Amino acid sequence: MVGNQKRKRGECFVIAPIGDDRSSTRERTDQVFEYIIGPAAQDCGYDVKIAHRMSTSGMISTDIVSSIVEAPLVIADLTEGNANVFYELSLRHVIGKPVVQIVQESHPVPFDVHNVRTIKYALGVKEAVEAKTELVRVIEALDEEPPNNPILQANKLSVYFVEDAAGPDDLKSMLDSLFLAHRVRYKVIEGFFDRAYDKDNEAKIKRLSENVQAVLRESEARGFMQRTRMFQAFGRHEAMGKRTFEGAGEILPKLLQAIAEKKIDDITEHLYEWQGNNDLYILVALQRCKEIIDENSDPGVLADFVEYLKGEERIGESAPFGKAGDVEVDGEAGMDSPR
Repeated sequence: MVGNQKRKRGECFVIAPIGDDRSSTRERTDQVFEYIIGPAAQDCGYDVKIAHRMSTSGMISTDIVSSIVEAPLVIADLTEGNANVFYELSLRHVIGKPVVQIVQESHPVPFDVHNVRTIKYALGVKEAVEAKTELVRVIEALDEEPPNNPILQANKLSVYFVEDAAGPDDLKSMLDSLFLAHRVRYKVIEGFFDRAYDKDNEAKIKRLSENVQAVLRESEARGFMQRTRMFQAFGRHEAMGKRTFEGAGEILPKLLQAIAEKKIDDITEHLYEWQGNNDLYILVALQRCKEIIDENSDPGVLADFVEYLKGEERIGESAPFGKAGDVEVDGEAGMDSPR
């Protein structure tokens, strides 16, 4: 692919139907990538990537999801109405970052996205050049246009995904996660190590399993699997926030496997890993809370943090932490669901 290089703008990720090797779908997608999308994106200063040249896995990979979420630009080829394409496009729509739709002239644009500007292309030499020129024009215009798609229009989700000044919602996200991080610290990890000299490994492992599952249920109830808002709440500490989340995601499957196999040495090793990761998360989240309080003049923000500190003082004691809730950890009442 050739093109006049401009200032570097980062990655342009291409969503397209892939098909099997040597299939007509693969042949068309490669031609569109080589003669229309690639040259246009490169002319605009982007490094271009496409899924089937990144991974051979049939399941959508972490790298692909990361590109869909993080790339400054996504171009989606809607030709054939491919289900994988629309799954990936929906992820991009929820994030609310720039995306350009294209489709082959002979294929209709599905109803749900027909109101979104879509570039039509054909693969004749003249038509491909025209499509490439139009794609360059649309990409360049994105600098002047706010993101727009059916999800943002219908649900006004942009308020959750567009970064803005730190405020009460950022603090609430941090405090909710800190409550759970302290649950992990005191009730799961230290709760296990406090019984280090207990010879009844069966009972220790059973109690640990119950505590881990309770924390996972509480995490799900609080919506912590929806991490985009959480990462943005970290502000300038976002990279560290992601690192600790990803660290926990790597440790937990190993811990759960060790629990299932009742391997006490492996359990101990993974709990030490989790302890270090969890303590780092707490330190970074507390630092972010301090920054939010310093940046915000709302007295309610400080009051929320004071309430958190009161709860932190009690979390390691025998009394239930916070108000009585639906989740029990180590036989004690858990926290309420988020306010």
